[in-house]
Amino acid sequence: RNRKKNDAAASGGGTRNSSARGGGGSFMSGDPRKNTKLLKILPTAVDALFQSIMFAQRLQSQYGDSADTKLQDVLRLLYVWFAYGDLSDVNSALQRGFETIAVET
Repeated sequence: RNRKKNDAAASGGGTRNSSARGGGGSFMSGDPRKNTKLLKILPTAVDALFQSIMFAQRLQSQYGDSADTKLQDVLRLLYVWFAYGDLSDVNSALQRGFETIAVET
């Protein structure tokens, strides 16, 4: 009986601790708004997403592909905008990006 209990605990089926759930100081653990590392890199991530979208637009105009990649980047950008757009650094990065990218209608 004890052996089954130990086997279950070793395989993750027994008691759960923070490291089994991905916590324990991982980059994305806890409340993302309290994660200073995440908040520090978000403006750079927004800049990179805008650059990727501009690059995909150039590729699409030259070769006619990369629409899927551009769509994914736009959706990621929308997620960051809705989740963190109220933060001043993220909002500034979004404004810079909107000023540099051509909006296609």
